[in-house]
Amino acid sequence: MKSSIGYYPTVSVILPAKNEAAYIRKCLESIKAFNYPRELLDVVVVDNGSTDATVSESLRYHVRVLEKRDVYVGAVRNAGVKVTRGELLVFIDADCIAGTNYIYSAVEALRSQEIGAVGGGCTAPADGTWVERAWGSGIPHSHEVKALAASTFAIR
Repeated sequence: MKSSIGYYPTVSVILPAKNEAAYIRKCLESIKAFNYPRELLDVVVVDNGSTDATVSESLRYHVRVLEKRDVYVGAVRNAGVKVTRGELLVFIDADCIAGTNYIYSAVEALRSQEIGAVGGGCTAPADGTWVERAWGSGIPHSHEVKALAASTFAIR
């Protein structure tokens, strides 16, 4: 799609999930709030054999839900890739909340052919456990790295 500021690619958002019913609603709400053209977003939740309400919570948001049971998270992500149509792939763990500009910022960064993937660290919620706070501590917002944290990242 062409806009006044350039071309917007289609973006597939893949959410690996297993027993994330307590979190996935907030994640899907954050995706719904993206400032990116809706018709260019393709959202799929890949469920890894949840025994809670993860699937039913996801279906409330009218996203595709795919089941890939009892495999490692890489295989769950790859299963999502196989059914998507996006020019860019965005992976967001189902217990994460992405900012409104997340997709737009990723698309802008990936316009450079020198950048192969973008992602970022996580910040913990104010009422987070000590484990959540440890995950989100002290990560710079912009720098070159050799590896990305897998909780949220985008790639061509």
